[in-house]
Amino acid sequence: MKYSEIYSTDFINKVNEIKSEAATGIIADQEITKNFIDIEDMLKQLGFSIIKDDHLPVSGRIDGETILIDSSENQARQRFSMAHELGHAVLHQRAANRTDHNDGYSLEERSSEVFANTFASQLLMPRNLVKKLLGEIIQRHGYNPKRITNIEFSAHFRIKLATVSKFFGQ
Repeated sequence: MKYSEIYSTDFINKVNEIKSEAATGIIADQEITKNFIDIEDMLKQLGFSIIKDDHLPVSGRIDGETILIDSSENQARQRFSMAHELGHAVLHQRAANRTDHNDGYSLEERSSEVFANTFASQLLMPRNLVKKLLGEIIQRHGYNPKRITNIEFSAHFRIKLATVSKFFGQ
């Protein structure tokens, strides 16, 4: 599949608005060679550098064109944090921390966090890729929705099980 088959042109253009001058950005006709969204590759195409550190006090942070990620967290959490920080960049917020605690956030900060979480979920589990995976699972198991599990989606998209559950409203 190509990015243009997964994301709308408007989405690709909106994300490309934040790329650095030297970066290529997301190329709509680029083939996606993995069965999941490679967020690290996407961030690099947009000109972001990624620093992983196991001593961060937060899950993730964006500082200009650098995204810092807590490497002591599991891979799914790291991927979500990267996508979440990209969501902040789309909002033109180049200085933000991602934590699980939102105590003391203003209404505007909470709104920003909700946007970044929703953005991350939709970026990592785009509808067209979900449809493709559903088709593959149905073919593999026969049409039996009870056998399509959130665990299978979580493993395929390399994201947290809680994110899949939220996606399906469970």
